[in-house]
Amino acid sequence: MAPSTILEAPLTSGPTDQACWQRPPPNWLKCNVAASWVFNAPFSGAAWIVRNEEGRVLLHSRRAFTRLTSPLHSEPQALLWSVESMASHHFHQVILETSSLDLRMALLRPELFPQFRLLISTINERLRLLPEWRVDYVNVSRNLAAMSIATSVTSDHRSQSYVASGGPLWLNNLLLKEAEATTLEITTRTLTG
Repeated sequence: MAPSTILEAPLTSGPTDQACWQRPPPNWLKCNVAASWVFNAPFSGAAWIVRNEEGRVLLHSRRAFTRLTSPLHSEPQALLWSVESMASHHFHQVILETSSLDLRMALLRPELFPQFRLLISTINERLRLLPEWRVDYVNVSRNLAAMSIATSVTSDHRSQSYVASGGPLWLNNLLLKEAEATTLEITTRTLTG
């Protein structure tokens, strides 16, 4: 795994683009990041959820932001908050996954987004706090848990920010299903060679 990179292109269909969350490589953690923005809503939502190579949820968090002007403003804000959280929790090998194509483009071509120059620069600076990292784009079907938590701010008006160990109880079925699906896939690949 090449550390400290931003994925150059969206994943294409094939064996690496499965329909649900995928485990990180051994000794790495995966942090799925999402944001939710609704026009004229008082809050934008953001969430991250960290799982290990076994699919076990270590931590998750939700945050409400105020005065964000667009989805493109909320996505990098969510990523910045997530990166800072990973550093403060002393996670060392982290894959950050987002489903925002606009965010991926802003990270790869910041000159196209001059209004977010400072925010993108701050994200890149904070990423240096992590010894090894990668930012990947994934289909939203592989980011459902984080997206559900972020959306709870805008759809259910859950504006209380928090960090908690494990996963949220109301997402337990999804988290178990994703962990089991990746276990089945690994077992199948091992058996078929």
